[in-house]
Amino acid sequence: MAKNTGALLIKISLLAAFCIFLWWELFHKQDILLLLSNFRIRLSESNPLLLYLAMALVPVNWLLESLKWWLLVLEFEKINFVKAIKAVLTGVAIGIFTPGRIGEYGGRAISISAENIVESVVATFLGSISQLLATILFGYIGAICFLHHFSLISGLILWFFIVFGAGSFLLLLFLYYNAGILVDIAAKFYRLAVKRITLLQHCKQILSRWLEHVKVLQKYSSNQLSIALFTSAIRYFVYSSQYLLLLNFMGIETDFSIGISAVATVFLLQSSIPLPPVSGLIIRGGTALYIWQYISANQVAILATTLSLWLMNVIIPALIGMVLLINTDIFRTNDR
Repeated sequence: MAKNTGALLIKISLLAAFCIFLWWELFHKQDILLLLSNFRIRLSESNPLLLYLAMALVPVNWLLESLKWWLLVLEFEKINFVKAIKAVLTGVAIGIFTPGRIGEYGGRAISISAENIVESVVATFLGSISQLLATILFGYIGAICFLHHFSLISGLILWFFIVFGAGSFLLLLFLYYNAGILVDIAAKFYRLAVKRITLLQHCKQILSRWLEHVKVLQKYSSNQLSIALFTSAIRYFVYSSQYLLLLNFMGIETDFSIGISAVATVFLLQSSIPLPPVSGLIIRGGTALYIWQYISANQVAILATTLSLWLMNVIIPALIGMVLLINTDIFRTNDR
């Protein structure tokens, strides 16, 4: 009885937070009115097939993310693919209104056995790193092409940008494929710290258990990590294709090479800026305006594209995830 009441209160709290977030992002700032007014115009002037294709890529996007997470989770727990899809969507629902989308980790962990929750967090983190690697790689390539095309930087500054981008990518790539080394370093540091810090001795059992769970990082082979990275790269191009399709639908046309480099630059900047839940959409719109001002002066279309992409790839999956969460027995799932 107590568990049922607790689960109900948690679900009501999450649903309330979700609704408040949606109201603030859409109706409080009246972005939805901008989108609807622009949509009415574009539906009569543009090819609706562009919009339909962008919408058709939404399930492709999240199926790829689910597949990536599922393959990582199979290392420590056997779950079916449908359950992985539900876990990912539930994570989107909780992560949407939490700083840094940290709630996504907990949302996915709901579908995992209690003894493997830490491993679930590790798998989610590893999947996020693989996506970040794809964003950095293609983002820096696109940004260099974009900056060079519009002569925004040149000479030594351009070369510094290239070296910094390559260095950042290679360092993260090394850590991605050698995460087990970090676990060994953490274990040695932990043993040394426990001997010298009295406070840690009282938490020794908890820290030791946590460290054992994190060692799942050492179980992933290079092949598994490469598959996750490849899946992230495909997902990146799916997302980029949606962006270009929506831009074209909104009336912003440009050469493919310039357009894809601008999209890559926008994604790179957005991934580099910590986005708080409340002002995340504002920052995304501002970033898009800053980059696309060199290509188009149609600010309404740029903002409408940003909002449309956000609604398609975040809000709709989050709504589905919230429905799934409401119908999930949280405590029973974690007790098995």
